[in-house]
Amino acid sequence: MIRFATALIFLAAPLAQAAPQAVHAPVYLKTDQILSIHACRKQALPVLSKWKSLDQWTEKGMPNPTGTSYASPTETIGKWITLFVGEPGKPLGAALTERSGSAITEWSAPDCVPKISFRKGPAPSKKPEPGLAQAPLTDDDVRKIVTTHPTGVFYVWSPEMPLSVNGYKNIEAACKKLGANLTPILHPSAGVPQAKKALAKAKDPATKGLAKSPKSTAFEFQFRHLYLHAPSILIFKEGRFIGHVVPGVMPAKDYEELIRERLELASGSAAPSKPKGP
Repeated sequence: MIRFATALIFLAAPLAQAAPQAVHAPVYLKTDQILSIHACRKQALPVLSKWKSLDQWTEKGMPNPTGTSYASPTETIGKWITLFVGEPGKPLGAALTERSGSAITEWSAPDCVPKISFRKGPAPSKKPEPGLAQAPLTDDDVRKIVTTHPTGVFYVWSPEMPLSVNGYKNIEAACKKLGANLTPILHPSAGVPQAKKALAKAKDPATKGLAKSPKSTAFEFQFRHLYLHAPSILIFKEGRFIGHVVPGVMPAKDYEELIRERLELASGSAAPSKPKGP
């Protein structure tokens, strides 16, 4: 059980320290594809259904010769399901993970009797980091933003990535034109003194909008790899995130086109045009 718990919890490890890199559009797999030949498929499906998986599985974690790891969001922001599917004859593990901890279930053929365990997660700080005016955004905060505003964008920036500072005016202009809420977030690994220094050096007055950026402890952002590059944006509409994270700076017009297209596609009211971003 420890082996599978470790593999599953590893997928939820904080990604704040990861080096910036390109994030490609995910290819979603379905539960039936992943579990099609596993002997304990029948026993696992009701558990995944009870956990309210959105059935948007992507491969996660490091390559493992004994099996493959997957993750999918659920209907609740901040709760994700991870699967470790062993090779034929090997156990199947699943975990419902949120900031407070993980509920883990393991099945082994031939009887596929579930073995259930729980692992408590570390309690995140609720106090603002010294030098920041706001406490870190939690999953509850993210959930409130996404359900309060009809549409919106989360924008991650870092003083280590100057274009993310200078490019803020572009995403701000696009969101204003579209009437979308904009929430800037300071990258979790960024130093507060460095962030203040970068904003003080910035000549464009539009960068003042970054001054009150909080950091975030939200699990949702970690699972979605929002922090792998700065800047990156994540778009939402009517309580749900739309598509993958988009890294890199764009002109305001391109940001506007990208956001509008995704919002329209989420409503089924537009046909895809040429892609913007990775």
